Formats: sequence, structure tokens, C-alpha cells
Amino acid sequence: MEKLFPSDLLTRRERIERTLRCQPVDRVALRGQLSSNPRVIARDTGRAIAGVDYTLEDIGLVVRQTLDVRFPPVAPCGSGLATTPDGFVYRCDRWTRWRVRRPFATPEGACRWLEEEARRLEAAPLSTKTPPAPPTAPI
Repeated sequence: MEKLFPSDLLTRRERIERTLRCQPVDRVALRGQLSSNPRVIARDTGRAIAGVDYTLEDIGLVVRQTLDVRFPPVAPCGSGLATTPDGFVYRCDRWTRWRVRRPFATPEGACRWLEEEARRLEAAPLSTKTPPAPPTAPI
């Protein structure tokens, strides 16, 4: 059993399941969002981290060492603008991104874009690969 504290009696899963059933637990479940906390990532990985210079692997290591429940880990996306292959432009700021431009400007343009995208997807071979991650900007 993976323990966060020497006194842990339950596994992480047992603790969460008992909490959801309103049953007694050995301690409160710990939850957090480590993706946006480079100081904690640096402290618990032992790596010097400058800005957003850490990976999903770093986040996963710290999550395993410190939490029972967690948000999905998200690697920082850098700072600046990033453009997807299909023409959407996103502004990135560390772990936040928002769309600033679309590859169309009118409802008619959106219809044309959707029709072209549907044709492209229908023609594409099926894949078991994981879809690409959201865009990132140069740091």
C-alpha cells in the first residue's frame, strides 16, 4: 500500500470511496492542483525549475507523493501566441490558454470551415492514437 503518512491505514482509493459513502476514514483526503505551482514541483522533484520549465512527468511524480485526489494534471503552456494546424490562434499564459482568433469571421465562414473539417475527418483513417495536446506557446 502506498502511504503518504506513516499512520495511513487505508489506501487512497479506500479513503475516497469511504468518504463518498460518508463512512469513517483514517484521515482527510488530500486534494490539490499542483499543475500551477512550480515551487511545490521544484521542492518535491528536487529539480531547479525556472518559470514553467516542468513536465507532466514532474507533476505526476509530485501527485503520487503528496495527494489522494487530484485534478487532471496540465503542463504549463508557456507564454505568447500559438496557432493550431486548423488556424485557431490561442494566447497562452503559463497554465491558461484562451482563443483569440478563429479561421473564419462570419457565420457563413464558420459553416464553410465546419463542412471542410467534416470532409477532412471523414477522409482521415481511423486512429487509436491519443489526440494532440492543446497548443503551447514558446516560453
